[in-house]
Amino acid sequence: MAQRASRRNETLDLMKCVAIYSVIFLHILLPGPIGQAVNCLARFAVPLFFLSSGYFSWNSDGRTLARRAGRTGRLLLEVCAFLLAFGCVLALRRGEAAAAYLRGRLDPFFLKEILLYQVLPLPYAWPMWFLTSLFFIYLLWWAMTAAARRMGKKLPLGALAALAVGLLAIHLSLGEVRGLLGLSPVNSLWLRNAWLDGFPFFALGAWMGERGEKLEGKQRTAPLWAGVVLCALLSLLERKLAGSVDLYLGSALTAMLLLAIAIRSPESPVPCSKRPSVSAAGGSPFICSPSTSLSTV
Repeated sequence: MAQRASRRNETLDLMKCVAIYSVIFLHILLPGPIGQAVNCLARFAVPLFFLSSGYFSWNSDGRTLARRAGRTGRLLLEVCAFLLAFGCVLALRRGEAAAAYLRGRLDPFFLKEILLYQVLPLPYAWPMWFLTSLFFIYLLWWAMTAAARRMGKKLPLGALAALAVGLLAIHLSLGEVRGLLGLSPVNSLWLRNAWLDGFPFFALGAWMGERGEKLEGKQRTAPLWAGVVLCALLSLLERKLAGSVDLYLGSALTAMLLLAIAIRSPESPVPCSKRPSVSAAGGSPFICSPSTSLSTV
C-alpha cells in the first residue's frame, strides 16, 4: 500500500496530457460562445495538477518531499533567472540602468506579493504562480509531515481534507457566488494562489490517495464518467449564470472525478497512452513537470 501511489498511472498520465493542452485554452480565448464554453470546460486542468501532486505525496516520507521541493525550487530559480535577465534587457531598451532594475526587484512589497499571491516581480511571470505555489506547498507538506512523525503520528489527512473543503468554499464564495449574486468577483490574486487554490486541492489529492484502496481494482468507471459529464454541464451553467471566474464548482468536481477514475483504473484503455510521446508531453518544464515528474520521484 505504501508504494501504491508511486507506481505509474497511465490513465492519470493521459488525463494530465489533456490538461496540459487545456491550459492553453485558459489563456487563449477562442471567439464566440464556443470559445467561452471551451475556456469554461478547461478549468478542470489546474485543480487536476494539484490533486495529482497531492495524490503522489499522501504517503511520502520527508526525504522524498524535500527532494520534490528541491527539484521544484531549482526549476523555479531557473525560470526566475531567465525572466530576470529578460527584465534587464527590457529595462535597457527603455533607457534604464540594469542595476537600478535589479535593485527595484528587492522591494519588500514584492516579498509580500510572493508569499501571499505567488506573484513574481518579473516580466511575463504570471503563469509561474502555479510553480511558485507548488514549491510552497511541498515545503509546507514536508514540514507538517516531519512534525507529525516526530510525534509518532501520521498526518490527519481527513482533517486536512475538511480544511481544504472549507478553503475552497471561501474561494467559491468570493468568486462564483458573488457572480451569481450579481456582484463583481474579488481580485483573482486573492483566490488563485497556494492558499485558496493549490493547497486545498493538494490536500484533497492526498486524502484521495489514502482512501484510494477502496477504489483500486474496481473496473466500473461508467458512473464516474457520467459524473464528469454532469459536472461539465454544471460548469457551463455556472459560466452562464455567474460569468467568467477562476474556479467553478463543476470544474473542481470534474477534476476530483477524473482522479478517482485514474485511481480506479490506472491502466489506460487507450493504446496511444503507452507511447513515449504522451509521457514526453509531461516533460514540459512550465506546466507538467511539477505535476508529473516532480511528484513521482
